[in-house]
Amino acid sequence: MRKNILFAVLLSATLLIGGCSNVSAPQPAIEDDTKETLKTMQEQINTMQGSLESYMTSPVETKYELISEDSLNLVYTETPSSIILQISSNDGQYYREISPLFVFYDSEGNILSYSNAYFSNIYPGITYATNILYQVSNEEVTYDHYEVQYRGIKATEKDIEKDLKDQISVSSNISPNGSVIAKFTNQSDQTIDYVSSYVLFYQEGQLIGCSESGAYDLIPGSFGIAEFGSPYDIYYSEIPFDDYELVVTSASQYNNPPQSEMYR
Repeated sequence: MRKNILFAVLLSATLLIGGCSNVSAPQPAIEDDTKETLKTMQEQINTMQGSLESYMTSPVETKYELISEDSLNLVYTETPSSIILQISSNDGQYYREISPLFVFYDSEGNILSYSNAYFSNIYPGITYATNILYQVSNEEVTYDHYEVQYRGIKATEKDIEKDLKDQISVSSNISPNGSVIAKFTNQSDQTIDYVSSYVLFYQEGQLIGCSESGAYDLIPGSFGIAEFGSPYDIYYSEIPFDDYELVVTSASQYNNPPQSEMYR
């Protein structure tokens, strides 16, 4: 849809200027400021056309492929209300995106429910985590087994945002309402658009929950606050925890945004 809108705008503007140059009837002299305006419009059209052609023909858009589980380090932790997925690249491969699809089955192989997840800008050596929620209308129904399909876009280091997380200082604590609150301070001389992070919750050494959050638009020297809600069961009652681990996965600048973000 966004491609069609952009193409329509480009076509309309091109016809406008093209029509001005092809009119055969005598025309009054064009003032200098009008000429300058038309020149500016033409330059803008050329820029739009270049961007559109680049977007339409970009190889990144066609590089989605199935990713074997053997290409990833995967840890699945089942809890009463979800599956906590921890994922990392085990072959030194960068990924632009990885999208797991979980499908839950009963004992007869019937599909009960499904759940999607999404990771972006996967750097080798970094572990990412998320909560995969299992939900059906009847809370008494449980699954017998599940399968996961991984789809993604491979990349090189230059294809994804530079990681500045080593320029971020972090402090955190448990708030009075039971959540974890973190403070991220930008110690670099550059603006950081987004700090991506998650918290793993533990009870007596056992992993029981995961929550993702982050901070936006950190100019040099500034800080941002993020809150990570405590884990809960299928009845949405909070599960008590006695320890947690906060992990910062990246601190990014959107100089080269994913194509899914470019035309929002």
